[in-house]
Amino acid sequence: MSLEQVLVYAFFLLPGFLALRVFEWLVASRTRSALEITSWSLALSIAGTAPLVLIPGTRPYMEHLWQPSELSELAILGVTLQLISSGGLGVVGAVLVNKVFQGRLGRKSFYQRAWDWMWGTYGQEDRSVAVQTTDGFYIGTLEFADDPSVGQGLLLRYPSIWDDAGGAFFDSGSEYLYVPGERISRVELSSVGGREEG
Repeated sequence: MSLEQVLVYAFFLLPGFLALRVFEWLVASRTRSALEITSWSLALSIAGTAPLVLIPGTRPYMEHLWQPSELSELAILGVTLQLISSGGLGVVGAVLVNKVFQGRLGRKSFYQRAWDWMWGTYGQEDRSVAVQTTDGFYIGTLEFADDPSVGQGLLLRYPSIWDDAGGAFFDSGSEYLYVPGERISRVELSSVGGREEG
């Protein structure tokens, strides 16, 4: 496969990727996986290209979609039209979310929550988590954080509990501690590899 063919195939995703980035720039969104980014890019490329195919006189500029064999001037102009159309689609989507839906679709928010960001960004790292609950102050290594649609519970590995009398943490003797979200009043996240006690 030649470099030209690789570029032509990349043009299937590039306009949708631009639409997704424009949308995320205008609407604070959660972190997406590589698969989600690719899927959304492909869907938005198709959605941004569909109106161009239907407009009379633009079909020659879209030939690279049906015959992705070479990179021609018409293909470059077609991709430019796709980028403009898809970028506009990202702006329209952001306006719909912000102005029409007011950031919500039913009970679901379009905006990223702090819980999503914190665990989506740092949840896989070896970090100590300090959790203030209704019945004590615990520290341990984060094993798992609930999906916010289920709740905001945490599962700590090798938890220690704060002892007010002794002024220090002591081993709880448990391998795991599940803390339901309704009992959590504060969460602190240590630096990577660090364990903040006290």
